[in-house]
Amino acid sequence: MVKLYNLFRDAAAQPSDKSLTLRLLSRDLKRLLRDFKGICLVAHPLLARALSETCSVWYVHGEIAAPLECAVSRVKKIFVPLRETGDKLKNQGADPDSIVVCGLMIEPSLVEQAEKAFHSRLKRINSGMPLTVGFFTSGAYPSEHLRKILAGVRSTVDNGMKAVIFTGASYSKLKWFKKEMKKLKKRMILDDRVSSDIPENWEIKLIYRKTRQSETKKAAEIIPNLDLFVSPSHERTNWAVGLGLPIFVLFPLIGTFSPQNFEFSQRQGVSYPIDSLEKAQNLGKLIIELSENKKLTEMAKKGFGIHQINGSEVAANNILKNLPN
Repeated sequence: MVKLYNLFRDAAAQPSDKSLTLRLLSRDLKRLLRDFKGICLVAHPLLARALSETCSVWYVHGEIAAPLECAVSRVKKIFVPLRETGDKLKNQGADPDSIVVCGLMIEPSLVEQAEKAFHSRLKRINSGMPLTVGFFTSGAYPSEHLRKILAGVRSTVDNGMKAVIFTGASYSKLKWFKKEMKKLKKRMILDDRVSSDIPENWEIKLIYRKTRQSETKKAAEIIPNLDLFVSPSHERTNWAVGLGLPIFVLFPLIGTFSPQNFEFSQRQGVSYPIDSLEKAQNLGKLIIELSENKKLTEMAKKGFGIHQINGSEVAANNILKNLPN
């Protein structure tokens, strides 16, 4: 399954302007935007490439990784989180004058409370109290990742911790998670009520939202209360390298972005690979061990105060200043 998914991703990511994917994607969009005189803001390299000769394209590249397909030419601006990201894109063919380094693009609501949340997290980690672990999957729901999430949740709650599972925007996957979690015979709740109605003695919390936007909003509410999270190394890697929230990365690393994001997080010292089912099955004990020997504290500290984290605001202000009259 992973091989098929990678083949699809690779085919869709080919940087050739003559690719079938690009031609099919761009036909109607070009017709729609042919006479558009404003800023066409996109967040995907295929869209940026498809529309680069039709209108004024400004491309928001929010991830640290910079694979070849993201080196888009003939666009007005490319907003990137780090200088390293911009340098990679330049070396792969992007116009150097188009690169704007903004800082990590983290949800503004998280930026506002970043320092307070970070110090509260350190206090919880150092106290020896049971920790709260977040679990995230990609929208493709790779089976290898799902197996590790199930094993990791079981291990964390068996070791006295709480698990918060973001089930994504698929209602069928929500039902699947509910069925699997019931097998654990733990106190499980579905977070579809206001916070004041949620009992404090829960062990597993399932979070389902119909759209990615609403899921992100909910994640922003909960992240300050997480002590670490388990996830593929995609755009959420920004939380680990910018907010001091250690990431335990699900393997295999799928697609072109994930390996680069993981490698960056490893260099910064904020990630731990869950590269075997055995590690997932022993996740609870592993977290306790890392907490006791202060390595979890070190991972959190290495992820805060290193990079500028208001990239979303910087990019937005830049765009607003350049809007046509």
